Amino acid sequence: MVQLELTCTIVGEGRAFDVKVDDRWKATKLQEAIQTKNKNDLGKVDAKDLQLYLAKKDGIWLTSAGAASVALGGDETLHGFEKMDPTLFIKNPKYFGANFQPGEGEVHVLVVVLKSPAGGVTAAATMTEEIPGAKRQRTEAAVDRTTSLNGRLVPIIEMAQQLNPETRLTVGSWLDIPLTNLGRFDTGLFVRKEYWDLHKMIKQRLESNDKIYRVLVVGSPGIGKSVFGVFLLLVLMVEKKDVAYRVFGQVAPYYFSWNGTKYEISRTPAAGKRYEGLFDGDDTGGALDSFLFLHAYVFASPRTTNYNHFVKEGCFKVCMNPWTKTECQQLADALHLDDEDQDDWLRRYNLVGGNPRFLFSTAETLDSLVERVKGDVPHDIEDLKRKIHLGIVARF
Repeated sequence: MVQLELTCTIVGEGRAFDVKVDDRWKATKLQEAIQTKNKNDLGKVDAKDLQLYLAKKDGIWLTSAGAASVALGGDETLHGFEKMDPTLFIKNPKYFGANFQPGEGEVHVLVVVLKSPAGGVTAAATMTEEIPGAKRQRTEAAVDRTTSLNGRLVPIIEMAQQLNPETRLTVGSWLDIPLTNLGRFDTGLFVRKEYWDLHKMIKQRLESNDKIYRVLVVGSPGIGKSVFGVFLLLVLMVEKKDVAYRVFGQVAPYYFSWNGTKYEISRTPAAGKRYEGLFDGDDTGGALDSFLFLHAYVFASPRTTNYNHFVKEGCFKVCMNPWTKTECQQLADALHLDDEDQDDWLRRYNLVGGNPRFLFSTAETLDSLVERVKGDVPHDIEDLKRKIHLGIVARF
């Protein structure tokens, strides 16, 4: 007898949990284990009212995000998934045979809670009735917070639906971004020529090669990668695409789902939809789900250890260019910066965006790299000003 740990998800909830089973158990015992594991949430729902399906698509186990996007059909069945026979053993080759090895991030079993035979009351309703008063208040508070959150995201949707890309998103345009949860836009969004150049390059590559489904955008910190992500969000919304956007520092994305007349916002994907996924930040975990995302874009700093799994297959990598003199001047004019308010070298250096980066040839040795870095480290503030001034003279 071998003990296995299976990851399960209740369809409609999206929450993943683990259940330990013996491989000689029948699926009926797995039903009981799942019911016991979730007795506080399932309440009076009987184990026999749980239908189990293998969380597999095209021979590949679903990820947690993929499992969360699965929706129940009107006949209370999951179309496209194999239903587990309660009379078969867990170790049956059709299910979890001798070669089964659970992997990180996988979901193995989808659980469907059937309607209660008595009066047609849904198990979800039964579960709600079983929630104690204090827990019910916490649940309602969570709903209120979600509603409030969605309300703060509505302005960005309204803005996108009113945008005319040919006029409002032209190079050099300045957009007053409404306060949202998509990041900090203290002054607004400046449309760089670089954004349209990257958008065109990426679009052409995706259209010419259907094997490309991931895009990695790298650049120095502060150069404008996050802003480019919001720029793409606006462009995709103008095109009425289904879009997922993950804010820098957060784990889960917001899902903007187009229903034919308007966008609906949620923290979970809508059933049956696939999204253009925009992920701000170095963490690529959520961007690896090829079932949920038509294309996944990651905006990251140039450190390969952060996204080495992301670039292994089907990935197109682009690098965001530094700001040009023209862009800096356009932005300075848009912000109404006065040369008399601050030193010209500091103003321009701040506008260029991005921290200085060292670019090395692959032919250089470690010793030569160390010497180059040492030689470029300023000894005091005056030396720093001199180096910045020389850099500006060379660039402008």
